Order: sequence, then structure tokens, then C-alpha cells
Amino acid sequence: SIHCENLLTLYQITRNPHWLEEAEKVFKVVHKHLGAYSPGYTYQVMNLLRFYDKQAPTFILSCGDDNEWEVISNKIYQEFIPHKVVILNKGDKELLETLPYLAEYPPLNNKTTLYLCSQNHCKEPTNDINKILDQIDRV
Repeated sequence: SIHCENLLTLYQITRNPHWLEEAEKVFKVVHKHLGAYSPGYTYQVMNLLRFYDKQAPTFILSCGDDNEWEVISNKIYQEFIPHKVVILNKGDKELLETLPYLAEYPPLNNKTTLYLCSQNHCKEPTNDINKILDQIDRV
């Protein structure tokens, strides 16, 4: 079950469909064995909820020259937002090599910018702290 959760998280972070396909395989295999270990059933149901959650948010924070990312990330982690993923892009070369699509999400005007995405589609980015905090409240 934890393996399946990790695969779903990897898919959400990397956008690589391979991880989603692997999670689907786990669902098929686990289905046969749920009756033998019922505590595993509840965790697997949580994974299914994540699998079918088409609004699971991915917060891409592209850091600028300010320190607003700290305020924003604190706000995100203070809220209960199921299935969220937070990617903090400080321009780290290794991160950009691992997740090359992040190059498409730069900080606007050198200010920390939020790209709020779900299902690989993002809302209009903003670097206005009040709008960002409002978006987080509405997730």
C-alpha cells in the first residue's frame, strides 16, 4: 500500500505516466489479497481516493529574489489539503535535470511565483502574495 502511494506521488511530481501504470498494477495485485489482511484495506482505499482525485493540487513555487516562498510554504503546510504535492523550485540544477518541465515555470519579475496545478494543467501564475494566500485558502 505504501509502495502504491509512493508511485502515485511520483506520478504527480514527475508527470511520468509510467508511475501511474505501475500504481495500477499494484491495485490489481493487492485486490486479490485484501481479505487476508484487512488493515491493509483501509490504506488501499486511501490510495484509491488519491488515484481518483482529479483535483489533487500540485503547488509549484518558483522562488525569486524575495523570501516570500517561506510564507507561502508555511501557509500551504498549515492547511489540510489532501493529496497535495509541493515543489519548491529554487533553480537547483539537479532538480531541473530531474524535472525538466519546471523550466516552463519561472519566477515572474524575479518574485516568488505560485503555479497551482492539477492534472498537469495550471491556473494563471501569480506572484502577488495576497492572491497566492487567497488561492491556497480556496483549494
